[in-house]
Amino acid sequence: MTNTRRRILVTRPEPAASKTAEALEAEGYDPVVVPLFEIKPMPGVDSVVEKVLRDDPQAIAFTSANAIRALMSSFTDSIPQTLLQLPVYALGEATAIVSRDAGFATVLETPPDHGGDAKGLAAWITSRCEPGGGPILHLHGQHRAADLSVLLAGPGLQVTARAIYVSQSAEPFTDSLRQHIANAPVVAVLHYSPRAARHFVERAAEIRIPCHACLSPAVAEALDQALIGRKIGAGSVVVAELPNERALLRALKQSDRR
Repeated sequence: MTNTRRRILVTRPEPAASKTAEALEAEGYDPVVVPLFEIKPMPGVDSVVEKVLRDDPQAIAFTSANAIRALMSSFTDSIPQTLLQLPVYALGEATAIVSRDAGFATVLETPPDHGGDAKGLAAWITSRCEPGGGPILHLHGQHRAADLSVLLAGPGLQVTARAIYVSQSAEPFTDSLRQHIANAPVVAVLHYSPRAARHFVERAAEIRIPCHACLSPAVAEALDQALIGRKIGAGSVVVAELPNERALLRALKQSDRR
C-alpha cells in the first residue's frame, strides 16, 4: 500500500529526534529522522560541578535540555542534591520538562512573552535574581548562541559559565539524507535552533525542500542569513507563534492548508 502521509525531516539529535518523530506521527505525518548532530558529555563534568558549587551559586540557567542530559550521564549514581536544590531557569518548555525529570526541585520556565531566546531568559533571570546573591551557574554546550555573562552584566548579575557537552556533526549527514529521500522526498524540515538552521544550509542547501518550519524568529533569521549568496532559496518559511514544539507543529499544519 502506498504511503500518502506527508514526510517531514527531523534533524534534531537523539533522544529529542525520536520524541519529535512520535509527535509528528500523532499528527498524521511520516517523520524522517536524520540527525545533524551527536551530543556527547565532555570529560570531567562531575569535577566541574564540584568546583562551581564552591562559589555558592544562587541559581542555574539551562538554555538546552542537552546540558541536563549531560549531567545525568556524567554521574554514576545521580546528580548531587546540592545542585538539584538550586532553582533552575529554563529556556523553553522542553528544557523545563527534562529539568524536572532529572530531579531539580524548582524549575522556572521562561514565560512565552519573554521570547524564545537567551535575551528573554536573561530578562526573566534579571526580574527574579538579586545582584550579590551569588553567581548564576550557566551549564551549556561548547557552542553557545549567546553569552549570558554579557546579557546579565548590565543588571549586575555575575555568571559562572561552564561547557559540559559537545555537539558534533553527524556523519555522513548529506549522504544519509539523500538515501532517505531518494524515492520519496520530504515536504518540510523542522529547525529548532539558529546553529542547526545554519548547519543544515551548509550541509544540504542543494536539496530542495518546499517548507522550512522554524521554532522562533531568531531561527528563521539565521536560516535567511545562511541562504544569502546561495543559488536556491528556502521555499516557504513558517515560524512558530511560541517557542515550543506544539506551536511549531501548528505552524506546520497551517502551512499544509496554504
